[in-house]
Amino acid sequence: MRASRARTRSSSWAPFTTFRTATINRYAAVHDTIHVGHYLQEREREAAHAAATDGITLSPGRGFPAYFHDPDEVPGEFADAGFPDVERYGLEGAFWLYGDGGG
Repeated sequence: MRASRARTRSSSWAPFTTFRTATINRYAAVHDTIHVGHYLQEREREAAHAAATDGITLSPGRGFPAYFHDPDEVPGEFADAGFPDVERYGLEGAFWLYGDGGG
């Protein structure tokens, strides 16, 4: 979510209201291409690395554009939009790539 949209939303929230949101960080493209087995395909790998570099991606397989956040950008964007006491938590890490593990 970009700061201008978040700023609009922050003005409608009551004080002391907890606001939670999720973002997709720019390393998700690398993780996903590894998980689905496309990382060895040059176009997929290049797109994933480009997303990890600048956050901008155009999926070679599906053609949709997206912006993936740098994890360090998110708290600043929400603070700039007027949300006090911004905290960040990681919900998913690289270990989901291993699947259920059959155990």
